[in-house]
Amino acid sequence: MPIFEVVLADVVGVLAVYSTTATVYYLDADVPALLRVPGASSRTGPSDFRWVPLLEVESATRGGLGVLRVGDRHRWSFAYQDSNHPQAPARGWWLQQTAVRIEPVTDPDLARLPPRIGAW
Repeated sequence: MPIFEVVLADVVGVLAVYSTTATVYYLDADVPALLRVPGASSRTGPSDFRWVPLLEVESATRGGLGVLRVGDRHRWSFAYQDSNHPQAPARGWWLQQTAVRIEPVTDPDLARLPPRIGAW
């Protein structure tokens, strides 16, 4: 069954959010945490390919916090350690291209991702 809208407060487990590009955003709703896996032609950043604490997700299309929707662009805000300033956590964000699909991540797919982080 397709997922068209998700309220983060109501979700458990891991979801994959696909967009009009090859970049995939994974949401671990249990922590919450974000894993961004950029596509071959996407820009990369210091938080890619690893789970980072998710601070908030906002719809840049319709406004509103904590809701993921197919057809919206989402701004993902997260915390990460900057290697230039290891004592101070940095805050970053990504503006996702328009979401085209949201789906739960199955156990076999989850095993191919980096290990999830615990509660922070």
